[in-house]
Amino acid sequence: MPHNSFAATDLRYKGFIRSHEWSVCVGAGISAGIMPTWFDFTRAVFNRATSQILSDASFRNLATSMGWGLDAWLQAGLNSMVVQGHTRDDFFAFIEDELYRDILEKADNSSLKAILLIGLSNPKRNKPADSLKLLEFFRKEFSDSTLLALAKWLRRAKRCGNPLQAVLTFNADGLLDLIITLLALEEQIHTNAGRGYPIDEFRRVLRASDDCRHSTPIFHLHGCVVPRCGNSQRGRESREGLVFPESGYSRISSTVHTWQQTVFLSHAQSQRLVFIGLSMSDLNLRRWLAWCTANAVQEHQHRSQEFRGEFILGENLWLTIRPKEKEHEIALESSLLHLGVRIAWLESWAELPTALDNLLGVGA
Repeated sequence: MPHNSFAATDLRYKGFIRSHEWSVCVGAGISAGIMPTWFDFTRAVFNRATSQILSDASFRNLATSMGWGLDAWLQAGLNSMVVQGHTRDDFFAFIEDELYRDILEKADNSSLKAILLIGLSNPKRNKPADSLKLLEFFRKEFSDSTLLALAKWLRRAKRCGNPLQAVLTFNADGLLDLIITLLALEEQIHTNAGRGYPIDEFRRVLRASDDCRHSTPIFHLHGCVVPRCGNSQRGRESREGLVFPESGYSRISSTVHTWQQTVFLSHAQSQRLVFIGLSMSDLNLRRWLAWCTANAVQEHQHRSQEFRGEFILGENLWLTIRPKEKEHEIALESSLLHLGVRIAWLESWAELPTALDNLLGVGA
């Protein structure tokens, strides 16, 4: 019987994730160093929404002393704006500004801001030569980022023997599918397969009506927001589905059969899920996984009279950094079994590509 946790590079688990149909779930951690941290983002939006200038230390002390989640402080900012006569759209504009502020500033310094703005909405609206410049910008500015490594690996995973079925993202930015499109364009040009954009390997899916029959879907379960390109209409986004403030989480959890819930459960119940860049603290994610695990346990009990355990050892994997303290590692390794998840440890995020290749069963 496999252990509750194991090293992601352990060759005994080579090919583990593709032994069943499988999908990947990603969170804010994949964009570390590119997008703001969840804490910094929340503080910036809260300050703007409430017309305050709380320092990092002051806001951290406030959040810690109350014990509320950061989504509650975003809700406080939204509430303050509504009281002042502003709309939810005004609040979402603040979210857009703070989410993309740093990367747009870097792109502006490289004279690529206009190209990035278009690319975030629809990369194929840029000239191929401009898109290649944008890819070099990402490599230069964020060479060690998990996002670039993961985008490259996802393309490889799509071509393996039991290919990736879908990506479920809890991020609201449009970076992942942008990078994948840029990588696909570069490969097509370098292999002399064509000078234009290839057919989409992956497609941003924002709502139930989106068509993804010929591409691997990237489901944006917490909505998506992209900046406006000048005075043009907004591109492919779903800011009405953003789940940042507390009320967004409540809307999803209290409504039966929301699109987000249906998409997640359909994959979680029939496939193996691989979690990357997530803290596993999201309440809706934990609730949905608990439902799936409870159903699996019930089915197993009906099939086997010898079954004695309350939980089935997790088939899903959470890739995360091994704690420095052995006590913390021991505490964590069984912490998610009731959600059907066990841990594949990384020694650092630089190890992610090698670890994923091992679990996928490719390479040496």
